[in-house]
Amino acid sequence: MTDHQLETSLIVLGKEFDRTKKNGKESFSVHVSFFDGLDANQHLQEFARQYPVKIDRSNSDQITFLIK
Repeated sequence: MTDHQLETSLIVLGKEFDRTKKNGKESFSVHVSFFDGLDANQHLQEFARQYPVKIDRSNSDQITFLIK
């Protein structure tokens, strides 16, 4: 994985976070394929470190981000 891949995923997830918060919603989800070929755990940990979210991976085909 490159720094560029991590940076790009954080930008995309950050924009979705901002859009969700602006719309007054409490969560958003992405399909697990968003992380194909990437270290999903590292990307998720870094996103959770930078944004106030709880990550729910209970669904096998999507990852839900609950805004704290």
